[in-house]
Amino acid sequence: MIEVTMTATWRPELIERTFKSFHDNLWKSMPPRKLIINIDPVGADRDKSGDIIEICTEYFEEIQVNRPKIAHFPTAFIWCWKQVKRQFVFHLEEDWELLYPMNWLQMIKLMASPNLNLAHLRFSIFKSTEETCKNWSNFYNWVGGYFECPEEHKGSIGWCGHPSLNNGWFVRRVVEFLDPKYNPEKQIKWRNPMIGPIIKEYNFGSFIPQNSPPNIKDIGREWMSEHRYTKAGGNNEHFTNWEKI
Repeated sequence: MIEVTMTATWRPELIERTFKSFHDNLWKSMPPRKLIINIDPVGADRDKSGDIIEICTEYFEEIQVNRPKIAHFPTAFIWCWKQVKRQFVFHLEEDWELLYPMNWLQMIKLMASPNLNLAHLRFSIFKSTEETCKNWSNFYNWVGGYFECPEEHKGSIGWCGHPSLNNGWFVRRVVEFLDPKYNPEKQIKWRNPMIGPIIKEYNFGSFIPQNSPPNIKDIGREWMSEHRYTKAGGNNEHFTNWEKI
């Protein structure tokens, strides 16, 4: 029913922390069976893909792994999404921590509701109030069960690469139009002439309780600073790989 996709690098300590937080705070009641993971050869001074796969086996029964010779984020992302076969896809990068327990079965129920027509339901780096949840310079509105992206903003802030549950059909449609020359996270927008019409067909939301602090934390930035790495091209459409400072 549910697959997990992950773009990863040689940072097993972060992957362990990420998986443990999502297992303990989300998946424990019904763990996903299958992981689709791309491990790019960057991060540590030596190949640690074996260590990473060993960690993965602690949390998943089935693992489909790709270990390319060259690190390239768009290619890794596209490879993962092209393997997707099931109804729902939990998209997760290696450096996120889920900060407190969330209702996994409720999240799945929302995604499965044909009346809601959700393509993407993500956790939030922003706090919520009774009625709204901030998303960068705009706000999602509480609609019961989750905060929904306003229609006029779906093509700009509807989808993002934060930990999220996604409609498998949406993923399979969108991946066919992603260009490996650019950051895929910046291509799932109105401005993409092939993806824009697909976005219009769906709704997008944030899964966080009302009046709550952020429920995810980016744990990769501290690692990047400590190990002197940066995203080549910056955090925009030109980001394709990591580089040592």
